Amino acid sequence: MVNGAALKLAGITRDTPVPQGGAIEKDDSGEPNGILKENAIDLMSPFLPPDTPDVLQHAIEMVNQSALSYGLTTIHDITDKLPAYQAAHRDRRMKVRVLISPIVTSMADAEVYAKAGVHSGFGDEFLKLGAVKMYADGAPAAKTAAVYMGPEADRQNLGLLIWKTEEMHTAQHMLAAAGWQLETHAIGRPRYRPGS
Repeated sequence: MVNGAALKLAGITRDTPVPQGGAIEKDDSGEPNGILKENAIDLMSPFLPPDTPDVLQHAIEMVNQSALSYGLTTIHDITDKLPAYQAAHRDRRMKVRVLISPIVTSMADAEVYAKAGVHSGFGDEFLKLGAVKMYADGAPAAKTAAVYMGPEADRQNLGLLIWKTEEMHTAQHMLAAAGWQLETHAIGRPRYRPGS
């Protein structure tokens, strides 16, 4: 959720195109009310300060300490912050083992990872690449999980498909051919069925 000043800064108006897999909620008069869901959150990204290396290293240290305090020796992180983990590993600051799942949110991401020359399983005992993570739909709490349009469905809210189905399949095939395992977040019952 963002306030009116943030909406103005980002140029988000009643006429702003809604990105694929996103939602811009509006008030009764049709103006954005500040609630941006799923991929619509990316409309704010250019206006956020970047994570500095110091902030990322501090976050990794906090995660390590927290995991150890609960007796965890291995964690799984779905992230786009692999360089920060690599720096912590290089500097021998990793206290727990981390399985990284890079996030793939677009065909451009899929192409980068497919051409990277590394894939699932690359790494060592403290830092290893797992499956790439893709999101097919949203989440129940935000009411963005895609649901089947059956008689029990809330017809005012059928959720969001984050990817166009054909693009997601193309990305998945490309990544699998490059040696990546795939994780796909798909919470809701499918809204679209093959052949429909």
